Amino acid sequence: MDVVTSTCYRVTSKPLVTWLTARDGCKDKGEMLVVLEPVEKAQFIVGFLNLAWPGSMRNFHIGASRPADRWNTTFPATGPDYVWETGQPVNMSITQSFWEPGKPDNKDNDNNVVRLSGKQNYALDDTEGIWTSRYICERPSQRTKDSFSAR
Repeated sequence: MDVVTSTCYRVTSKPLVTWLTARDGCKDKGEMLVVLEPVEKAQFIVGFLNLAWPGSMRNFHIGASRPADRWNTTFPATGPDYVWETGQPVNMSITQSFWEPGKPDNKDNDNNVVRLSGKQNYALDDTEGIWTSRYICERPSQRTKDSFSAR
C-alpha cells in the first residue's frame, strides 16, 4: 500500500496572539508555525491569503524568528539570522522576492520574528515579537493512495 504525504494548514482568525503564543498554540496541536520554503509553498500560502482576504490589514505569524539568544541584538554584518521552526536558516535568496521593500530592517534592534503583512499583500515583514497577530500552522498528513479513490 503506497502512502502519500501532504501538508495540512490551519489558519487562525482569533484570538490575536504574540509570536511565542502562536508557536505554542501550534505545538499544542502537534503542529508548527508554517515554513515558507520551498518557494512554491510560499506562493501557495501568499496566494491563498490574497484570495481569502484581499486588501486586508490582517497579519499572520509564520515560523521564522531569530534564535532566542539573539533577540534584541543587532544583525551580524552578513545580514539577518532568521531560522525556520525546523531549525533551517531562512534562505534569503529564495525568500527575497517575498519581503516588503526595505525589509528585513531590524528597526530598533528588536525585530525578532517574521510575519505576513496584510497591508503589503502578505509580504514578509520582520517585526517585534510582542505584536499580536493571527497565525498559520502546518502539519504533515499521511494517507494511503486508496483513500483518494472514489468508492
